[in-house]
Amino acid sequence: MRMLRKLRRDRRGLAAVEFALIAPVMIILYLGIVELSDAMIAHRKVTTAASTAADLVGQALSVNDKDMQNIMASVQSVMAPYDATDMTVRITSVVLSLASPPNATVGWSDATNMSPLNKGAAYTLPGNLGQPGGSIIVAEVTFTHDAMTVAGEMTFGKSLTFSDKFYLEPRRTLQVSRVP
Repeated sequence: MRMLRKLRRDRRGLAAVEFALIAPVMIILYLGIVELSDAMIAHRKVTTAASTAADLVGQALSVNDKDMQNIMASVQSVMAPYDATDMTVRITSVVLSLASPPNATVGWSDATNMSPLNKGAAYTLPGNLGQPGGSIIVAEVTFTHDAMTVAGEMTFGKSLTFSDKFYLEPRRTLQVSRVP
């Protein structure tokens, strides 16, 4: 009995036991915060990639195949250091008719890792974007971000899919033309 009372009063190993109980929770919390910040950066890069795609097309008077290859490569480079080989990108010129209200149709569309839209297909723009006889450049980007750690998989799942759509009027012309 005396030995049990002595053992019960002994506090020398208490800090080690408390640390052993708290450490796994703290490590998972830390890794979860790292995952969350990495996912937020990836989401921000998707928004920047969509903006960049629309902006590069919107600055041109016309774009050809080589221009589109360069624009798609630029969009992928915005995603660095993430692997953007499976990222989907679609850039579409939506033309507005002179009618009131204007009808929106696809003037041309290019895509990487997804199908472009058919020329002449109807397109629904949000709000009152654009002016009759003009056009809107629509850039759509979708990226799947994979978790880095087990804590990330426990928190968010194996992967997160981020997508963004950016609308921009051409800067130097009413409609950016697409030439081969």
